[in-house]
Amino acid sequence: LLHKSERGRVVFVSSGCMLVQKLDPTDIQCQSLKQFDGMHVYANNKRQQVVLAEMYSREYPQLFCAAMHPGWTDTKGVQTTMPEFYTRMQDRLRTPRQGADTALWLAIS
Repeated sequence: LLHKSERGRVVFVSSGCMLVQKLDPTDIQCQSLKQFDGMHVYANNKRQQVVLAEMYSREYPQLFCAAMHPGWTDTKGVQTTMPEFYTRMQDRLRTPRQGADTALWLAIS
């Protein structure tokens, strides 16, 4: 499919959580964790998306590949995983529609 497409595009929607997670290439599935930590695994996955976008861009120059952060957006994920942050910032968060604008632009521009 990649070879048949003139303008293939891949857009990864990452997260600010990726900024708090250093990628360990020897443990990409977080199997070394003594106890499951959902936020650790999520942040690790979001970091992997950014690295994967960089790798795809180098490996497939004919493919447009990007990773983006939707901004702090009012979602159930933010509400439940960061309740204190949500309470303090809820009036300043982007709407889901606003959070999607950059991903959409990257996908169709």
